[in-house]
Amino acid sequence: MQTVGIVAQPHGRARLLHPAGAGLRWGAMPAGASQSQGNPQWTADTMAGGTMVFIYVPSGQCLASVPRKHGPLLALRRCDLNAAQRWQEIGGAQASQRQSGQYRNLASRRCLMAGGTGRPGSPAVLAPCATSAPGSQLISFWWGA
Repeated sequence: MQTVGIVAQPHGRARLLHPAGAGLRWGAMPAGASQSQGNPQWTADTMAGGTMVFIYVPSGQCLASVPRKHGPLLALRRCDLNAAQRWQEIGGAQASQRQSGQYRNLASRRCLMAGGTGRPGSPAVLAPCATSAPGSQLISFWWGA
C-alpha cells in the first residue's frame, strides 16, 4: 500500500485535497521536497469491479458522498465501503505530465471536482460529470519515488 496526494489542476495549477473544518478543500501544494510527491496523506485502494476507495490516513476515514436536500456534499466518514464511498474512473487524460482521470461517485453519480475559482482554499465539490473532462474534474495521484 502506498500513500498518495490527491491533486486537481484547475487552470493548470496543482491543488492538493485536504480536510478543512467540516468539509474538504483544495490547498496549495507544499513548497520544497513535498512538491514532487504531493504531500501524500491518502490511500487509493482498488476494490472489486474496478472501483476505488480513498482513505485519509491521519483519520482512517473514507472520502464519501453525503446526500443533502440541495445536492450531495463531500465528507470524511467511517469506512464501510458502501456505494457512497466508492469511486469509478470514467475518463482519463494527460495533465501536467501525470495521468489524470474523472472520478464519479457510485451513489451520487457525480464527479469529484475543484469548485470555486480554483485558488487555494476552494472547496472540493461533487458536480455532474462533464463529457469534455475539464481541468477542474481531472484528478491525479502524486506520490514519492
